[in-house]
Amino acid sequence: MTEDAVSPSERRSGVTALINLRPRTDLRTGLIVSGRIDAPPPQTPERLADVAFRAQRQWRAQGRAAPLAISLHERLSEPKSAEPLHKALIKAGFSPGALTFEIAEKALIARALPLAEALRAFGWRLALRADNACPLPFGERVRSLYQEVVVTGMTPPAPFNPAALNNQDPFARRLLAAQQAGLRLTVEGVQGAAEAKTWLLAGFDCAEGNIKDAATGAAHILRLDRSERTPTALSFSKR
Repeated sequence: MTEDAVSPSERRSGVTALINLRPRTDLRTGLIVSGRIDAPPPQTPERLADVAFRAQRQWRAQGRAAPLAISLHERLSEPKSAEPLHKALIKAGFSPGALTFEIAEKALIARALPLAEALRAFGWRLALRADNACPLPFGERVRSLYQEVVVTGMTPPAPFNPAALNNQDPFARRLLAAQQAGLRLTVEGVQGAAEAKTWLLAGFDCAEGNIKDAATGAAHILRLDRSERTPTALSFSKR
């Protein structure tokens, strides 16, 4: 743990919170295109701005300039949180393009959609943390708000059985809708280049996990056109 990972108020109270930064890699190029702030979701706008500022300083110290993403705590899921979040982050030196808010789909369904609309109105980027168990498709309203869909807790997709022509995996249909809407598809927990290649073939764009050799793995399939990679040809399961 570094001193930068802890706020002054936490230091005074004896509470500490470790900030880990999780790089996300483009599956076609092997380049780091973003990073996720892995820390307990801050519960106030000021604390979120503080954590984001410290994480960005740590990220840049590692020689990285790609934008970061941070999860929103459920206490900040009300529409009234949008303006305080915007003001706190601007005060901390952030521009909307430098930070992405990740919102859990369950929170979105419950009450966070007006918040997402308000944050987008301020220009902030949004990512949807998809609920793998949700059978509903991504609606047009959601697709218009988000730039990215993040999937976690999934095993690599299994090859589709051509004999089962009516195979319509609900999760695959949801991902196809997101892909067709131009959203970036990101998967977390990838283990190695072989698995990264599988996710690329499934239509995903980015991955987070143990994929240090992802550039080598991706090089073999860089010739694939995006139309050749589709979630409709695969079935998914939870880890």
